[in-house]
Amino acid sequence: MRKMKANKKYLAGIAAVALLVAGVKIPSLYAANAIEADRDCSLTVQVEDTADYGEDLKNASIDVKVYKIADMAQTGAFTSTKDFADLKVEDVTPGEEDWQKTAKDAEKIVEDKQLDADGEFNVENGSGMLKTLSHGLYLVEAADTDTENYTYKFNPYIISLPDNLYYQSGDAKDDAWIYDVTTGLKPERENRYGSLKIVKTLQEFNSSLKEATFVFSVEGKDKDGNVVYSNVASTTFDGAGTKEAVLDKIPAGAELTITEVYSGASYKLTSDETQTGTVVADETIEADFSNTYNNELKPGYGVTNHFEYSEDDGWQWSQQKDNTEAQ
Repeated sequence: MRKMKANKKYLAGIAAVALLVAGVKIPSLYAANAIEADRDCSLTVQVEDTADYGEDLKNASIDVKVYKIADMAQTGAFTSTKDFADLKVEDVTPGEEDWQKTAKDAEKIVEDKQLDADGEFNVENGSGMLKTLSHGLYLVEAADTDTENYTYKFNPYIISLPDNLYYQSGDAKDDAWIYDVTTGLKPERENRYGSLKIVKTLQEFNSSLKEATFVFSVEGKDKDGNVVYSNVASTTFDGAGTKEAVLDKIPAGAELTITEVYSGASYKLTSDETQTGTVVADETIEADFSNTYNNELKPGYGVTNHFEYSEDDGWQWSQQKDNTEAQ
């Protein structure tokens, strides 16, 4: 994973690393020079450019809100604002866990009090900016964002405006206030899912053969050709008609190949044996198959196998009853 390079305008993303200074209480950022009281700050939020999600998120619009949780004196000392007085940022000790907790607590205050944001903007084409922010400590919230195949979730974080790179590098040469701050977004990504409906029509049925079972294999691959879904479905008939088999929670974007692998001992396909389709998030795609009696007297049943994917154990198999739904 390629990381963003730090420079004098870059702050440390979601963990607010600039605030994590061992042995010093966070609510003070001290530099050799006093803060310029009349100088506004700006905040730029960028999507971290990674092979996993950088390009996908650059095509999305991410809603970002900021809430001022503490005022900042010219000396660099923080004092909690009225709405966030319970946070007591003056007493928070530096450390990533402490500040992540403070960010979560601040987020809950926003929710409970239904507070209006002090600023709101969209990150589009990988970047977004908010100008004319007053000095202080801010909670930054990025909304959950859906793309075509994924949902991205962002942890809230806290950032100081202005900031001082000395508390990241420990280098006295960096001991200056930074008024135009850039921070990164590094989300957690979850798959979105869709469903497949296999519609099976039996045009002619021989009742002397009793039930007829039809079995379908379903395999899904991602854009790189990796198998991301594998399962088997079946339909069982006791007469002519149409039935459905529905498979849920298939990763969105998966290219499916659906094949009728067993057509009953005395029935033949009158449709294509294999069909393909692309799974769409929150939607159901359909594959239609049809069979008819082939004038032979060979009773027989298919076997249904079920596959589930586990990150720990991989694809797991179990035998189950068919998943037919009568129409």
